[in-house]
Amino acid sequence: IDELLADLAGRSPAAAPAPEPSIPVMPFKNLSADGDAEFFADGLTEDVILDLSKVSRLRVISRASAMRLKATDKDLRTVGKDLNVRYVLEGSIRKAADRIRITAQVVDVMRDAHVWGERFQGSADDLFSMQEDMARRIVNALELTLTPDEDRRLRDRPIADVRAHECYLRGRPELWRFTAEGLERARRLIQNGLDIVGDNELLFAAMGTIHWQFVNGGIDPSPDHIRRAAEFCEKALTSGGRSAQTHMLRAFLRIADGDLPASLDHLNAALAINPNDPDALYWSVLMLLFAGHGTAAGPRIARLLAVDPLSPQNAPMQDFRAFMDGDMS
Repeated sequence: IDELLADLAGRSPAAAPAPEPSIPVMPFKNLSADGDAEFFADGLTEDVILDLSKVSRLRVISRASAMRLKATDKDLRTVGKDLNVRYVLEGSIRKAADRIRITAQVVDVMRDAHVWGERFQGSADDLFSMQEDMARRIVNALELTLTPDEDRRLRDRPIADVRAHECYLRGRPELWRFTAEGLERARRLIQNGLDIVGDNELLFAAMGTIHWQFVNGGIDPSPDHIRRAAEFCEKALTSGGRSAQTHMLRAFLRIADGDLPASLDHLNAALAINPNDPDALYWSVLMLLFAGHGTAAGPRIARLLAVDPLSPQNAPMQDFRAFMDGDMS
C-alpha cells in the first residue's frame, strides 16, 4: 500500500480535456437608414453562421436560436452562460446605396476579454468575399486550423450571385411557416433565384422541399407535389448532389414513402457534410425514435440541444425519447 501511495503521489493528474470552442453569432445590428437593410443584416447573420459552421471543431449556435437573441437586453456574459459558450460574436452593418460597412468583434465571455475585432468595407458585389475574410479571421483568432476540406468549403459559394442568394435566404424561413401563403412566397422567391442564375443545386433542393412541405404540413396533399419534389430532387442531383440540403430532400421523399431506414441513410449523409446542421439533426432524431432506436438518438439529441438550444421544438426531445422508449416516469 505504501508503494502504491508513493507511486500515485509521484504522478501528475491527467489534464482535463480542453473545452470545445463554441460561439453564437449575435444578430448583426442594422445601422442603415434604409429599412430594407434590416433583412440584409439578418442575411449577413445567417451567412456568417453558415460559414463558421463549416469548421467542424467549432460549435456554432444555429440561426434559429441566434435570431431569438435579436431583441435581448442581456449582456454578453449572460448570453454566454445561457448558451454554454465561451465566445460571442457581435457586430453591425451599415448599407448606403451600393456601399457596405461591416464591423465585428469576438469577446471571450469567460474572461471578459476582447479577442478580435475588425472593420470590412466594400460594395454589395464584395459581400461574399468580405464574409469569407471575416470567417477566416475569426477562425485564426480562435486559434483553430482549417482542414483542406473546410478550406475548400469556405471558398465555395453554392449560389454565386448575390441577388439569387438573397432570394434563397428570404425563401428559407417562409418554407417552415407551415402556411399556404408562406410556401407560395417561398416558391416565388426560389423561382426568382433560378431565373437569375439558371440551374442551381441549392435552389432546386429548396424548390423540391417546398413541394414536399405542402404535403408534410397538411396544406395540399396532392400527389402532384411529391412528384414535383422528386423531379426537383433529380435536378439537384444532376447539378452536383453534394449539398446537405439535397440529401435532406432525398430523406424527405423517403419519409413520404414510409421508408424510415432509407430516410436515415440520407440524413446521415447530410450530417456527414455538416454534422451540426440543426434541421438534419432534428429529423434524424425523429426518424431514430420512430424506428425504435432511442439509444442511438441520445447523442444526437445532446448535439441538437447544444447547437440549437433556444428552439421550442427541441426542448421536449429528451422527454419524447423517454416516452418512445416506454419510460412514463
